Amino acid sequence: MSELLDSSTLNPRTAFAHWAGLGHLVQHRHRQFLEYLRNGEWVAAVDLPDQAKLKLTLLRHKWIEAREADGKVSYRITASGIAEMSKPTRLR
Repeated sequence: MSELLDSSTLNPRTAFAHWAGLGHLVQHRHRQFLEYLRNGEWVAAVDLPDQAKLKLTLLRHKWIEAREADGKVSYRITASGIAEMSKPTRLR
C-alpha cells in the first residue's frame, strides 16, 4: 500500500485508479485514437494520426498491436482495447 502513496511512481489519478481496481484510465485521446481502429482490421500507420507517444502508450497497455509488412507499419485494436472502449466514460 505504501507504494501507492509514493508520488515518484504514480500520480494521484493513477494511484486512485489502481487502488479502486480500475486498472488504467482510458483518456479521451486514447478513445479517439482507438476509434480509428474500431472495426478490428489492420490500418496503415500513414492513415492514422501521427502521435508516437500515444501509440507507444496504447501498445504498452496492449490495447493495440503493430505489425510490419513490406516496410509498412500497421496497427489494429486488440480484445483488451475493445474492452476498454466499452467501459463507461466519466463525465465532467
